[in-house]
Amino acid sequence: MSQFTSVEQQASYGIGRQIGDQVASNPFEGLDATAVAQGVIDSLEGKEYAVEVEDLRAAFGVINERMQAAQAEQAKAASAEGQKFLDENAQREGVTVTESGLQFEVITEGSGEKPTAASTVKTHYHGTLIDGTVFDSSYDRGEPVDSL
Repeated sequence: MSQFTSVEQQASYGIGRQIGDQVASNPFEGLDATAVAQGVIDSLEGKEYAVEVEDLRAAFGVINERMQAAQAEQAKAASAEGQKFLDENAQREGVTVTESGLQFEVITEGSGEKPTAASTVKTHYHGTLIDGTVFDSSYDRGEPVDSL
């Protein structure tokens, strides 16, 4: 049973939950939920800032720099992992690498005429991440893709 029984309490909780969900969607190491809650309470009660505005700006700057550095490290690691996968995958039997670097493997080759650059073709495919997770699939949609 909810501790929030009135419409006003439920709506108030919903607002707080939305704020929390927004903060949780982009957290940083050391995020202090109690300080977040106090900031919301102080604002709603019209209190003065508990931290100087200049100090807030400086703190936001430091946190932003930390988050950008962490994202850059993650991107660097993902790029290295991706390149390793591509290098190894290119050596597999049956994998074709185009001039642009696209890699593909034909599972079942058609028996009709070979298409030209002006041909429209129908094809089934699975687009997968390195770990095998399918991010796009004509098979899952139940219909091949027409492509020019």
